[in-house]
Amino acid sequence: MSTLTRNTERLTTTIDAWTNLAPTKSSAGMTLEVFKLAVAPSITARERVDYLADQLLAARVDRANADEQTMPVIDRVVAAVLADGTEGPDGVLYAALGYVRKSDRRSGLTRRTAAERVGGLVGRRVGRCIDGLDATWTRLRPGAGLGGGGNRMESGSKRGVMGPGPAASAGGCARRAG
Repeated sequence: MSTLTRNTERLTTTIDAWTNLAPTKSSAGMTLEVFKLAVAPSITARERVDYLADQLLAARVDRANADEQTMPVIDRVVAAVLADGTEGPDGVLYAALGYVRKSDRRSGLTRRTAAERVGGLVGRRVGRCIDGLDATWTRLRPGAGLGGGGNRMESGSKRGVMGPGPAASAGGCARRAG
């Protein structure tokens, strides 16, 4: 139980017990009314937090409703950029919108890290998206690491262990359909 929950419970329990069982009795040199005045800032702050939490929830609903109206407008803009004769699927604007240009797809281009070029992992990295996980296989040359070569599976920075890669934490595969 968190401190906030425990404090709220103690506050309400104390006020309820005192009100129901001994409303006219003084404790710690104060009456029930004086005690309620002493703890009023705590009660007011809790009420304000509850009010703001409700406002935050309402604002998130408003944002989601606005996004339902906004996303089709963005889709129309992207479609217009694709249909534009000067831009199209190979244009810079299309890439700046977060999509992969047509000329950059299936190019066979591999970008090796410095460690792969210099030693250790020597080979070709092939990225795959399997069930929302970003996995990478590296084909090692014979004799490079792993005592004899073969394939090695990596995910993110954890070599040899399958798990969610960087694309999975970003909400799926890194490559967007376009």
